[in-house]
Amino acid sequence: MKAAIIKTAVMSYYRFRRQMVCCDEVACGPYISDVLVQSAHGFYDIEIKLTKADLWSGEAKKQKKHSFYSDPNVRGVPNYFILCVPTSLLEDANIWIDTVNPRYGILEFIESTWNSWYDSSSIFPRDVANLIQFIRHPKRLNDNNLTDLRKTLIYRLNSAYLTHRQRDLTKP
Repeated sequence: MKAAIIKTAVMSYYRFRRQMVCCDEVACGPYISDVLVQSAHGFYDIEIKLTKADLWSGEAKKQKKHSFYSDPNVRGVPNYFILCVPTSLLEDANIWIDTVNPRYGILEFIESTWNSWYDSSSIFPRDVANLIQFIRHPKRLNDNNLTDLRKTLIYRLNSAYLTHRQRDLTKP
């Protein structure tokens, strides 16, 4: 399973089910969010993990990021952090969150539904937002008002749109 599938499902969920602004690969200070979501309540950094090794060793490399997220006095970091994992990683994700920061949330990418869609059709399903469900809601980490992060999100959205449009212009 590719991260792009889960990323598309997460962004579809937030955009179409929750009516929030979201974009992928957004710089949040020195870190990159797989998906950054802006809601009326603040910003959500959503990290997508596909394997147990990526969850445990990949996030261990980001120890400074998680210490920042745990410090309510640090400015410029999102207000919430969520892991999105396939169903097969839920148990490990819960253990990881209990170890690192119990205020983090978990989204599940429902593998069984994806597998049944994928096996029965060669067409990418339109309603991929149905592949995402909350397992553990995140709790607020800080009260930052992130005007700079909002600007970064807008710039990233604009760049993604223009890149897409430029690709269309180069097609024969």
